[in-house]
Amino acid sequence: MSTDKHWEKWGKTSPYYGVVSWPEFKEPELSTDAKQQFFEGGELYVSGMFNAIHRHLNPEFRADWAADFGCGVGRLIMPLSRRVKSAVGIDVSPSMLEEAARNVTREGIRNVEFVLSNDALTDLHGMFDLINSYIVFQHIPVERGMKLAEALLSHLSPGGIAVLHFTYDCNATRLTHTISWTRDHFAPAHWLANLARGRPMLEPTMQMNAYNVNRLLGLFRRCGIEKLHAEFTDHGAHGIQFFLLKAGAAQ
Repeated sequence: MSTDKHWEKWGKTSPYYGVVSWPEFKEPELSTDAKQQFFEGGELYVSGMFNAIHRHLNPEFRADWAADFGCGVGRLIMPLSRRVKSAVGIDVSPSMLEEAARNVTREGIRNVEFVLSNDALTDLHGMFDLINSYIVFQHIPVERGMKLAEALLSHLSPGGIAVLHFTYDCNATRLTHTISWTRDHFAPAHWLANLARGRPMLEPTMQMNAYNVNRLLGLFRRCGIEKLHAEFTDHGAHGIQFFLLKAGAAQ
């Protein structure tokens, strides 16, 4: 099963857990308290992101047009929408996008649209002065992810900022890596592992992929990035969140 199909299955069965893999978010229908906690985390992230941009790249930065790649159920696109004129959420899972649209409608937000993703981002149009993607690329095979990152950055306006998160080390032993690879490429092994852990046999994996930092830096240079700030992250795997300023004057 491809990672796209994995995410559509998560979108149908446990969309919130597919975005933030905490046990309290695994039920298809979250409690009011759990849903509030889920979306409060999104507000904290977006607030911290703008603080880092102002502190390290451009103290005067403000965005009118924003995009969130891997938007899931709208956890980040909703707080983003309150800070910009227009926002676009992009995701590979139709079910995730349907849930995101319901959440946006429930909150009375009217400046958000959603786009179904593909490898060339052919349905994404226009330029954006802020592009965000958080804990998404780690679930995309590296070669696909590199092309997607390049496609995303082609939509970044001069003087715009992209905030992209990548895992660079899955922090796994050789044995763990071998087991994960086997589960990703041999379905019966994955089914047995699920049953051994008391999970539904057909529950999909959340594939983890580590990106080469040198390749990422080369990509950023080719895409016109003139300045960056980076922060380490650790969600069980070692990651980097890049804050990328594109050359040129803001439009």
